Amino acid sequence: MTVLRLSDVGKQLNRPSSDRPRRLRELVSRARVISHGTETFWAVRNISLDVRPGEMLGIIGGNGAGKSTLLRLCGGVLRPTEGVVQRTGRAEAFFDFTAGLQPDLTCQDNVILGLIISGHSVREARSLVQEVLEFAGIWDNRLNPVRVLSTGMKLRLGFAIATQQRPDLLLLDEVVSVGDADFQERSSDRTAAFLRAGTAAVLVSHDMQQVQSLCQRAIWIHHGQSASYGSADVVTKAYIESAYDVDNSNSGTGITGHEPPGMQLATIVNGNPDTATVTSGASIELGFEINVDQALGVFRPAISLLDDNGQLQTYLYYQSTIEHDGGRLSFSVTLDKMGLADGDYQIALYLHSADWSTTLGEFADAASIEIENAPEGAGVLRPQSEWCVPNK
Repeated sequence: MTVLRLSDVGKQLNRPSSDRPRRLRELVSRARVISHGTETFWAVRNISLDVRPGEMLGIIGGNGAGKSTLLRLCGGVLRPTEGVVQRTGRAEAFFDFTAGLQPDLTCQDNVILGLIISGHSVREARSLVQEVLEFAGIWDNRLNPVRVLSTGMKLRLGFAIATQQRPDLLLLDEVVSVGDADFQERSSDRTAAFLRAGTAAVLVSHDMQQVQSLCQRAIWIHHGQSASYGSADVVTKAYIESAYDVDNSNSGTGITGHEPPGMQLATIVNGNPDTATVTSGASIELGFEINVDQALGVFRPAISLLDDNGQLQTYLYYQSTIEHDGGRLSFSVTLDKMGLADGDYQIALYLHSADWSTTLGEFADAASIEIENAPEGAGVLRPQSEWCVPNK
């Protein structure tokens, strides 16, 4: 049984024409009219997927890939140009939890109104006011108009109202982790409870850790097409590795990189500048200090480890993000118990945008290490081993 199924779905949209006149002089000289300044394109095409009860599907991809368009097709907000979308049961699409809030009504009146719209009787809605507001953590603001709430409080209130009743299909666009850490835990628990009760869910997210932890399957959208569809772990790793592939071999997945002018990097390896000799199996601590006037914004660092033949041995990334407003920034990573074969290894540092679509900085020679005293064996990986042979 499936709650949601898409079969060869495609959606055409309009956008400004690439050759439309951009100046009044061009418009007059070329005798164009404003209505000719648009062109049709496929926002998504040839998409097939299904979501079963109790399952969450993640939609990932760079900005402009077609993720939100696909989510709106799943929820019936958009109708497909081609293909078929099938849904069973009641669907709730949450693209903006604050959209339905009335700013001049009190918080408790917003709860009552929202619950009535979702199908509760007036009596049921009134009886649930305290439960909803306490879940949102704003009970003390129950008599205040919504317009005086902070953005985070509005998000919590909207989420609490929208998820008071369990839907058959839950569609989420970058809104699972709302509010502070305590509320994020409660909202995640509620979403998990829905899944255990049989709700199917679709989540659009740029957070690969979130997709890996919440979703069983995922689809990677690239230029409106499915680049990969299957296990969430497999798909997210393919998406992340594509950033490494483009940085090093221009594989053509559309992820581009550049290094801001004037960016400087200093690296410390186990307390030494740039390089260190390490016993196989010991830990390696890498400290990075970046100095650049230009603000990088929100990014996530990643490192790769290559052997002396230039072969990639591991690619690791920070599972959260860092915000940089310009100037000096320091961060570090510890590689625990690096059981590698003897030899020289090169460490590269990458600074990826939060959605992985752009490489903000790349340092191919960020650091180097020499591994020595590795256990006997073959291959690059040389973990410490302990054999146990039972008495005969």
